[in-house]
This record gives sequence, structure tokens and C-alpha cells, in this order.
Amino acid sequence: MSEYRHLSVSQSEKDDADTGTGYNIYYINNDETKIKAFAYQLSSTTEDGIISECMEALAVSPDDKNYKAVIASSVKVQQYQYDKDSRTLTLYFSQEYEQLSRTSEMLVRTAIVKTMTQFGGIIDYVSFNVDGSWLTDSNGNTLRMKNSDYVSEVSGSQGHVKEARFCLYFAAKDGSGLVRIYQTIHYPETESMAEVVVRTLMQGYPSDKYKPVVSQDTLLKSVSVNDGLCQLDFSKEFLNKIDGQDFRLNVYGIVNSLTELGDIQRVRITVDGKLIEEEPDGVVLMNEMTAKPDLVVQ
Repeated sequence: MSEYRHLSVSQSEKDDADTGTGYNIYYINNDETKIKAFAYQLSSTTEDGIISECMEALAVSPDDKNYKAVIASSVKVQQYQYDKDSRTLTLYFSQEYEQLSRTSEMLVRTAIVKTMTQFGGIIDYVSFNVDGSWLTDSNGNTLRMKNSDYVSEVSGSQGHVKEARFCLYFAAKDGSGLVRIYQTIHYPETESMAEVVVRTLMQGYPSDKYKPVVSQDTLLKSVSVNDGLCQLDFSKEFLNKIDGQDFRLNVYGIVNSLTELGDIQRVRITVDGKLIEEEPDGVVLMNEMTAKPDLVVQ
């Protein structure tokens, strides 16, 4: 178990680290309504060094005066423990953590998890222990939080950050079909559940265990839901195949995920505002589509 020490890290010292690797540190705005990613040049290469350096950065405010440190002096991280086998980082907070408002706590938690789980193969999960008690879900289970549990931009005033459990479909690594995954995701109240589903699918699964169902660099232009029909408009990159993957997995990874929501039974996809006449891998994109459970392999 390692002790966390608050060290003063100057911005010039970070900028001078010419051997580092670029990552992000997430900070909270002064109004405590959203988080934002700031580029950070990481100089450490060891597991313990990466954890220590990121924790130090989270405790120092960025140059942008509209944002502030995530780990404030009033909320102390007393120590941390890293388990290499399970790739889990446990942070031990002082009792002051319990005094955070609901929104502040959500923003702090999101910023820390998004910051600490961006290092592939090192940290996949983060757990919080507050004054001897574990942070748990609604069923009393210890939370092992992962990157995909949180959207990249959490925003909202007091009480406007929501939490829901979603059923999502990614592609099996061998391309044999779709895999059903359940994720608890925190998101702004201003974003519809359909948007949350699609944007989470666009981020891809947080490890290489499963393959994505949306090609890289695709932009989501619009989402609307009316009378059971979800209409999506993507940029042209949506039509790109993913490493030769059957295009049906791309389309029905989205369709199956969206139709798990209670208010959506059908999905129509357009590209740059136009219906697509071509039929990649036999998928008729001109039509309204319903779920295909036969594509699910697990």
C-alpha cells in the first residue's frame, strides 16, 4: 500500500518533460457544473510513478482559471493501493469526502476515474474507500468503476447528473456476432438516453476484449426519438468497415442497443442527412430496422 503525498508540481516542470507521453487530466470548472479534459505530458513510465504523478496533477489547478483541482485540500486522499493482477486502483479518502454535494461528488468521481483509467493494461478499475467504508452501488456492492461507466463530458447543475444501467452490444473479438454488455453510466440530464447509448458505443469498449461497432472518426450529427422510431444521422465515416468486420455487426450493434430502451422499437440511419441506397453486406439501410437477436453470440 502506497502513501499519497501532496507535492507541488509547477507547470514549467511538466512542460519541460520532453520524454513524456501525452494524456489527459480532467478538471472541474469553478461553478461545479462540468468537467473538462486538459492535455498533460506524463513523464513517469512505471505503474506507481504514473499513479503518483496523476494524483499529484489532480490536486493542482490547471492554468485555465475557470477550472480547479479535483482533489481539494479539504478532501484528502490518504493513501492508495494498486493491485496489478486485477488492474484495480483503490483510493482511500478522508471523511470529508462525505460532505461533498451530490453533483460535486459525481464530478470528482468522474474526473478521477476518467483520468486514472486511460492507461491501457495498467488500470481498468477504480474503487473508493471513504473513512473505512467502501463506495457502493444501490445494491450494496463495492463499486469497481471503469472508464466506460462515465461519459467524457459530464455537466449539469445541482441534481442534474443522472445514472442508469444500459444494455449495450459490441462485436465479439472473433467477429462471430454481437456480445451483450451491461454498463451503469452517469450522464447529463440534458442528454437523452438514446444519445448516451450511441455516444457510448462510439467510444468503443474500454479494452480490446470486444471490438467496436462504430468506425473511428464517425460523427453523430443528430438523434431524435418519436413514436417508437429513433432516427440517427452520422457522418460518412459510419459506412467504413472495421478491420473487415461484417457491417451487420456495426448496424445491429446500434439497433439492438437502442431497442433495449423502452421507448424505441425501430431505428433508421441516415448519412449526412440522406438515406443510403447501397446495401453493405446485405444491410438495407433505407428501411426502418428492428433488433436482430440471432446475431447475439453471448
